[in-house]
Amino acid sequence: MAESSTNGKGQDETDTDKDIVEKPAVSTHESAPGDGGSPDHDAEILTRGTLVGRYLVVERLGAGAMGVVYAAYDPKLDRKIALKLLRPKEGVGDQARRTARLEREAQAIAKLSHPNVVGIFDVGVHEGQVFMAMEYLAGGTLHDWVAAKKRPWREIVKMFIEVGHGLAAAHVEGLIHRDFKPENVLLDKNGAPKVVDFGLVRLSAAADLTESGAIERSASGESESQSVEPSPRAGGSASLTRTGALTGTPAYMAPEQFLGKPIDARTDQFAFCVALYEALYGERPFAGETVLSLADSVTEGRMRALAKGTDVPAWVRACVIQGLRVDPTERYSEIDQLLAVLANDPIARRRRRLLIVAASMSLVAGVVVTRHFVLAKRQEIDRQVARDLSLADASLAGAAIRRDDAKTLRDRALAAFDGYDRDKGEALWAQSLSLARTASAAYELAIQYLGAAATLSPERGFRNRTADAIVEYLGIQELSTEERKAGIRLLATYDDGNIRTNRLNANARLRIDTTPEHLNARAEIFDGSTYRTMGPQRGLSRAPLVLDLAPGSYRVVFEESDAHVGFEYPIVLSAGEFFDRSIWVPPKSTVPDGFVYVPEGRFLFGSGDEEMRTGFLETVPIHQVNTQPFLISRFETTVREWISFLESLPSDRRKERLPHGSADAYGGAVSLRPLPGGRWEYMIRPANKTYRSESGKSFVYDDRKQLAFQDWTNFPVSGISPEDARAFCDWLNTSGKVPLARVCTEYEWERAARGADARDFPHGNKLAPQDANFDLTYNRRDEAFGPDEVGSHPASDSPFGISDLVGNVWEITNSVLDRGQQVIRGGSFYQFRPTQQSPNRQPIASTTRDQTIGLRVCASLPSQ
Repeated sequence: MAESSTNGKGQDETDTDKDIVEKPAVSTHESAPGDGGSPDHDAEILTRGTLVGRYLVVERLGAGAMGVVYAAYDPKLDRKIALKLLRPKEGVGDQARRTARLEREAQAIAKLSHPNVVGIFDVGVHEGQVFMAMEYLAGGTLHDWVAAKKRPWREIVKMFIEVGHGLAAAHVEGLIHRDFKPENVLLDKNGAPKVVDFGLVRLSAAADLTESGAIERSASGESESQSVEPSPRAGGSASLTRTGALTGTPAYMAPEQFLGKPIDARTDQFAFCVALYEALYGERPFAGETVLSLADSVTEGRMRALAKGTDVPAWVRACVIQGLRVDPTERYSEIDQLLAVLANDPIARRRRRLLIVAASMSLVAGVVVTRHFVLAKRQEIDRQVARDLSLADASLAGAAIRRDDAKTLRDRALAAFDGYDRDKGEALWAQSLSLARTASAAYELAIQYLGAAATLSPERGFRNRTADAIVEYLGIQELSTEERKAGIRLLATYDDGNIRTNRLNANARLRIDTTPEHLNARAEIFDGSTYRTMGPQRGLSRAPLVLDLAPGSYRVVFEESDAHVGFEYPIVLSAGEFFDRSIWVPPKSTVPDGFVYVPEGRFLFGSGDEEMRTGFLETVPIHQVNTQPFLISRFETTVREWISFLESLPSDRRKERLPHGSADAYGGAVSLRPLPGGRWEYMIRPANKTYRSESGKSFVYDDRKQLAFQDWTNFPVSGISPEDARAFCDWLNTSGKVPLARVCTEYEWERAARGADARDFPHGNKLAPQDANFDLTYNRRDEAFGPDEVGSHPASDSPFGISDLVGNVWEITNSVLDRGQQVIRGGSFYQFRPTQQSPNRQPIASTTRDQTIGLRVCASLPSQ
């Protein structure tokens, strides 16, 4: 670091990265709001001789977006330090939150103890401002080091490997830098690099731990990953605002940062590889005259052509390019893997082999010398094994804490979702995912080290330790299906005797009895890829039904007796579980015709696809919930049933319950109106074709080859509002047609649709055009859109045997996530395939009417 300097050298934070994209006008995060690109316009905040704590200010070194840096003297330890203070007028938002953020930053970084990360000696508050006392570094920046002279590629790679170890240490602690670049690496007087300037550090929930591992929360209750960043200069293309917005220096930013997507440690890996590429080849890998053109190059993976005459070997370039992949999952899973590849120079490795061979040949003549060589090699292996075990133990300890805290946060998040507090639930869920990702990365690193030890020293039982670590890793609930499968495959290579694998796949015991009748029953297994029934797993037997079954999704079918109804009971069994349930079976007399009995039980509610969930489905993370027993109509409420309801009403009330829906943006409309002589007219305009029919007349679609002729009175009623739906259910109840009839809750609807597992549609994970009535069923032809008679598509019947829970018309339900809100479920004849997914939900107002919105009725059961 150049002392008393404000020109971007050393610990100075004034770098504006003028050649960011070969255009000096492009602003970076280092420019404070309205400063015209240089922080030097700020008045001196502290003058020479000011005491900050016990530290004596010597001079100002520079200023950046987050704070001002001074050279200072520590009289107690008689040494020079760097002192960083938070800007008093930084960005927007209240000072208390900014102060708390910097204090958290300092505490998090101070926990790091690594030779390639700047040392934090102290943190405190001076006149309401947080300060950090840091290691004083006088060797300049990594940028200066690269620019000072042309260096051999091996020297550059060696330097960057040291830098990478600093980033890796931060990642293990759950810290994501988010703004790595050569100017944020300083060299000490001996030339050792240290990663600095964590002003944009992403404090994941994993990093926000006390020494005891307890999860800390800010007094304001804000998400721990939330940050307040400065806005760019007026006219700048980048926006530096809330979490998820564009943060970092554009030239080194990863695609996910430009796109506002979630980031993780692989984001730092991308920036690291940009810097390494630049150092090796003298230019950055992605071209762009402006931030926008640069963003296009980065997000599309459009790299520059390789300049001729380079002596950098192809294997180094291949390594760096993998770290620059657009899709983070295609990069190295952690930066340590990248560093291991860079350190494994195949040419040097061959030279070492030749030297070993030559040395071995020269030592053949002397047995004593040979023995000495073997012992030395053994000692070297033992040292490497000891190092691997030490690193593995450290990673495992941190991973276990983060995994357990992720589960705690997960449980709190799901409780908030189920308690009508979605905002709190989403905030806690984000923290849980962050912790789980950090735990996953730490486990992967530990498994890598243990695997290396097992390879070097196979006789010492390290295979078992590796297998145990993999089992712990598989205990992370947030793992994706692919991650879990990969973990299980890896376990098979270390699990001698398949002891742990067998435990993970241990049979479950299922015992179901019925009260008061012991009904005949059979168990069916669902195929894991389609979830369609694969036939009897066991033949008929009399309850109680007792079976030992592999973990998976099943449906137990109970046949009706003379006095009691039959029913289906879907269930997902986990490894080693003992599921014991006694199910009350209602008498046939209590179940109206056309209704299905759904016993009390558990099922999976929500979506496990986080990207679809947050971007489209409007639902919550998938988790297990329960319903009490209920009845649900096998079919959607029909126009015929609605006419019966209307005819029971006085003429002055009938008009307000007539189905109708005004033309929408797509031209759709629907109506039902009485005609003289007790007849009715039904009209629907699904797209640009109007169809009309009267009582006793057929309904014919003009542009259909299948199901062209229909009985419109068996269409699902549509053009009704939630208020109409409640009135209809009240009529069913008071008339005695369906005692205790009511609008279904979302829990009831989704359980009836999906059974117990996480299927996307009632019949499985794939929806073919012929399975249900949605936009592809009739090839999206305008004159073919429209409802079908209920029950026309049995291929998509649910595990409970219920029809049309996908497509045809949306069905009104009562929300379980937003108190007093109504939501529609199941999609319609006009929507595309993703909309039809069973977890999908769309809130509507109590007065909403539409040609695609109808109803399915539920009912409570009389007291047992």
